[in-house]
Amino acid sequence: VDPAHPNELKQYHYRHWVDSPEKLIQASLVSYLGKTGTAAYIESADGESSAEYRIKGKIIHFERVMESGGSKIVVKMEIGIEATSSNKPGKTKIYQAVIPTSSKSMDETVAAFGEALKLIYQSLVEDICAEK
Repeated sequence: VDPAHPNELKQYHYRHWVDSPEKLIQASLVSYLGKTGTAAYIESADGESSAEYRIKGKIIHFERVMESGGSKIVVKMEIGIEATSSNKPGKTKIYQAVIPTSSKSMDETVAAFGEALKLIYQSLVEDICAEK
């Protein structure tokens, strides 16, 4: 995103990523939940589990915002947590992380996306633990 032209979409060859952001984020979230011991409480994507909760999410922003002194990463996701054992609607929350970068390099950009996702996942795990 270029602040002078915020509605203009630019294409980039994502040689740093082997799959779409949606699939990569899903895989990294599953991995993170496993490392924190939270995965046991979450239903898998195939729906075959006796887990207590189901997570559904939507990416709102996953962008690099170009600025004069560098850039920043903005990741914003809407994530819902619902109990698998009840018919009541779950809780949905907007999670956001903004990570400044000192250069416009894609290596630093990819690392900043990872840091932003980690911050969001930490907040999500805190919310899951609060639900228990």
